[in-house]
Amino acid sequence: MLRFIFFIFLIGSGVLGYILVMHGVAAFLQALGIAFVLFIAAIVLGLVMLKMFFKKLADSLGSMSASMTPRRIKLSQIDQTQWEDKAAVEKFARELTSLGFNKISDFEIDPMPMVKMSAFTHAAQAVYGVIYEVKPVGVWIDLVSRVREGDKLHRISYTNSSNPQIGLMDMPPDCISVKRSDLGTCDLFNLLISQRPKGEVEATPAEKFTECFESAWAYERDWRNARGGPTKDEVRRVARLNGGEVTEEAIEMTHEQQTLEALEQLDETLREKFLEGKRLHSDAELVIIHDKLRVKDMQSKIEPYSHSDKGEEEEVAGDEPEPTVFPDGTPRQAFSAFNEKLPAEKKYKLLGTVDHPLPADVYEPPRAA
Repeated sequence: MLRFIFFIFLIGSGVLGYILVMHGVAAFLQALGIAFVLFIAAIVLGLVMLKMFFKKLADSLGSMSASMTPRRIKLSQIDQTQWEDKAAVEKFARELTSLGFNKISDFEIDPMPMVKMSAFTHAAQAVYGVIYEVKPVGVWIDLVSRVREGDKLHRISYTNSSNPQIGLMDMPPDCISVKRSDLGTCDLFNLLISQRPKGEVEATPAEKFTECFESAWAYERDWRNARGGPTKDEVRRVARLNGGEVTEEAIEMTHEQQTLEALEQLDETLREKFLEGKRLHSDAELVIIHDKLRVKDMQSKIEPYSHSDKGEEEEVAGDEPEPTVFPDGTPRQAFSAFNEKLPAEKKYKLLGTVDHPLPADVYEPPRAA
């Protein structure tokens, strides 16, 4: 029982960790996968001990997984913010104002009600400043800037957060994240300006803050999903920080669940991208094939449309259907070759392609006979 209580504590700390690591428009996104990894790791550890007894609990927790790392977020302005540590927030606000920052507004984040933030902009230096308060953890500050260097866009974030989880997750190659918990607001600001890459610094108008923040979240979430979710090494790092003995079985199960969530969210994003400007109903049935899919993922995609020639009674009485054998090649090549061999009435119709966040082919599935 004590172990189970400890596992429940880990689940809670995982959810809290999701909030703790959120510390800016760009850099805080590096820890986006941490919370879900910890959350699933806690579930896995609990299931190793009590998986039979808590099967129903595990199923219900699994159904909640997508909400733990939302694919998209939405900012809303707060007219009257109730700060837990008003003195700390006001201290950071005075320090930002003394450096030439102007306040934009206070915000909350849907679906993360534990987070409140106050946003500022320094027009002359093109830097956003964000004060975060996470109940019941505390208050910290993040300074964000973006620089274009030729075709490359650098997303830069400097924070004084002392959260040990920061730095555990891999970052997109164009993101620069610096954590200096030993520096005050002024020194942190001067360090960012002195170390910022040379190039065209993008402006930080107040009216663009919400768009910039939400798009930064979407950008990194899409990047993580497009590479298939966190690596096993990332899962191990998080699990070790979380404490306790971690088995390879737990790592494998956690990584698999993270991969499935990433592929599901990637499907949603690719679907949205394809439907933009198309005269197709938003509920249209689509089968999306990209090169991050595994054979079993492709099998699950075609299963609803694999109409057997057997009678209904024969299907019920017969054995499980044999798994589909796809030709050699990348998933896109293999599916295309597989589709070419199907009879006309069972073919998938290629509707088009999507380029971002990774190349994919979009098919219309065959209609049931």
